[in-house]
Amino acid sequence: DENDDALTATVFAVPTAGIAGRRRQRSTSSTAEGFTVALVRDQPYRFSALPTSSVLPPAFANSDVVAGAGARNVLRVQGVQLVRGHVISIGENLEINDLANCDVFIVDGNNRQLSSIATTGVDGAFEVTLGAASSEAQLVIRPNNQYPSLSTPVDLGDSPIVDLGDRNLGELFTRAISGRVVNADNSPAARAVVVVRGEIGAGVVSVRQVTGDDGVFSVNVVRGSYTIGVVGESNSGSGISLTTVDVRASTLTGLVIALPARVRADLEVVTAEGTPVSGASVELTRVGDSETGIAEPVLRDAQPTFLASTNSDGRIAIDVDPGRYRVTVEPPRGEGQPARSVSLDIAGDFSRRIDLLTANVIAGTLRNGDDVVGGAFVRVYSQVVDERGLAIFLGEAISEPNGSFAVSVPGG
Repeated sequence: DENDDALTATVFAVPTAGIAGRRRQRSTSSTAEGFTVALVRDQPYRFSALPTSSVLPPAFANSDVVAGAGARNVLRVQGVQLVRGHVISIGENLEINDLANCDVFIVDGNNRQLSSIATTGVDGAFEVTLGAASSEAQLVIRPNNQYPSLSTPVDLGDSPIVDLGDRNLGELFTRAISGRVVNADNSPAARAVVVVRGEIGAGVVSVRQVTGDDGVFSVNVVRGSYTIGVVGESNSGSGISLTTVDVRASTLTGLVIALPARVRADLEVVTAEGTPVSGASVELTRVGDSETGIAEPVLRDAQPTFLASTNSDGRIAIDVDPGRYRVTVEPPRGEGQPARSVSLDIAGDFSRRIDLLTANVIAGTLRNGDDVVGGAFVRVYSQVVDERGLAIFLGEAISEPNGSFAVSVPGG
């Protein structure tokens, strides 16, 4: 910390020139003796740390560290700004109430935590310490389970102390939105994801719930206009429903949301020579609607993913929702065929042949010093990213006991 005392924290190392979408390498919790994390020698990394104590902000290194260079990396937990304010709410008779027991913290545009976490006192006051500045800061206020969370953009400027004043969550007394989700045949839609989202005032209210076996859901929101997005289970035949509701003077109960039947996608996977590929893994991830290809805001974190394997004829038949999809095909390992990733717009029953490209081979030997490394996964990614900002997977192999590997990748 600022006094050079050791802290327990979770430490992250992110490759400076990393592959988009790759997982961060995480150490075990640090101790007074420091932390250790296995990295690739001679490669640069950017470190950050999330202290165990919620009253401390995350720490972010100011420069890169090259693994194996012998430098001891010190992450200093210190605040760059002190941010304070009050959480208030409007009562039933329009009186202003201080709202206690709310968790308050600050994130950036990628939902990365930037500050410590505070709990509002009986007077609704909070005070958090920011560990890194951001031009896209969002203040997140999470009350108890009976009240929806609110995320709102804040301009923090460059002052060392920022007073946000009163942050109004609206009405203290919430309204319930409840109902039942049914399949196309009117049976209960179990384990459907229900997201209720509304732009309320200067912020966004979002509540997520999963239906039980009876298809019933019930969430609490403040007065306003909302979109309800419902997504059926991936292995069911029932798809996506979007409903707009207006919650005003009273609760909104008895809703029945019927999920439409999904459409059939027939896909055939063949080699560059036209031979069917059996046993290939096919993943379809919905990335947007069928008109614009852009994900609906209410479904931002609820997009369905569908998995299937090709049969002996290289075919799959799977029920999906209309929309734009990122389709990734991974042939069986060891057959010398490269992976393939394509974007498909699916609207109505759909049929498409996916041709794998001619294979090139990337081969070599894995070593750790003078020792060969067997049984390691070797993966190759493209230098371009998909709609989600993730690098596109091209091929994979497992190194042999003698350390040798050969990865088939698309030619060109």
